[in-house]
Amino acid sequence: MQLNLDNEIDIKLLETFGEKTVDNIDTDKLGFILMNTSLEEDSEITFKIYYSHNYSKKLYEKNNHDFPIINFLKEHNLMSGFEISHDEYDKCKRFNVKLQNANNKNVLEMFDYLEKNTNFISKYKDEILNFSKIGRPTPSDWDYEPLFFIGFKNDKNNNIEQVKCYWINEVLDNDYYINFIKESGIEKLNNLLCEVQKIIPNTGRMFWGEGIDYSILGSSKHTLYFNYNEEIYNNIINKFTTDTNLTKNIKLITNWPENHPQFFCDGLAIRKNDNNNLTLNFYFRIRK
Repeated sequence: MQLNLDNEIDIKLLETFGEKTVDNIDTDKLGFILMNTSLEEDSEITFKIYYSHNYSKKLYEKNNHDFPIINFLKEHNLMSGFEISHDEYDKCKRFNVKLQNANNKNVLEMFDYLEKNTNFISKYKDEILNFSKIGRPTPSDWDYEPLFFIGFKNDKNNNIEQVKCYWINEVLDNDYYINFIKESGIEKLNNLLCEVQKIIPNTGRMFWGEGIDYSILGSSKHTLYFNYNEEIYNNIINKFTTDTNLTKNIKLITNWPENHPQFFCDGLAIRKNDNNNLTLNFYFRIRK
């Protein structure tokens, strides 16, 4: 991947990942580049790089990873895609799995496995399963299919120390998702929704996903994902213009495709992080 060192974002990318990593990034194999800035504290822009499903699988096998949860999902034909969150080139600490065949029987078996192999998921199982019915008002054999991605972070002994749930919405209007989130009883997600509603239009179809991380320390990183467009950009800038550093960071991020026109901002997310601070995530993909 060619960087323009006259561009501040490219300089930060190089500082974050190092020359070897950046030189070895093949844009044909990228999933997306995530750029993050805090909305509540003076902070630097941070980054993550996600590889495409096929390439992530090759990296996993190349490094002789053998995580039991991945083997379980393969054996039960639940895994249709595999995504590595990039920390260091060719290394894998966190990974997301795109689920397939997510009927009720298979999803419940997966959670039975997680209950037996973690010391925390039992506490949150009912919350996860109930929320997984988002966009499924009528009971069926596929109640939990909106749980589209599930991610894992392992400790040094390959034990699961974090489970990350991502729900993908069907194309329904905002009011359905707003009401469902409010009725879910998940307090942190409701608090986050209040912030998101200050930015997104009241009408239309903006929401496309939700995410929550779970660990022995509790639930954290509650995230709401939505479409990105000029109206939302203007709403963000208008809301946060009192913070000059934040405004600068947002403009640096959103102007980045001017130097890399092969990329576009595909989506946006607002998250409450582990320190209960609001962060703003921009997801850049390659134009097809």
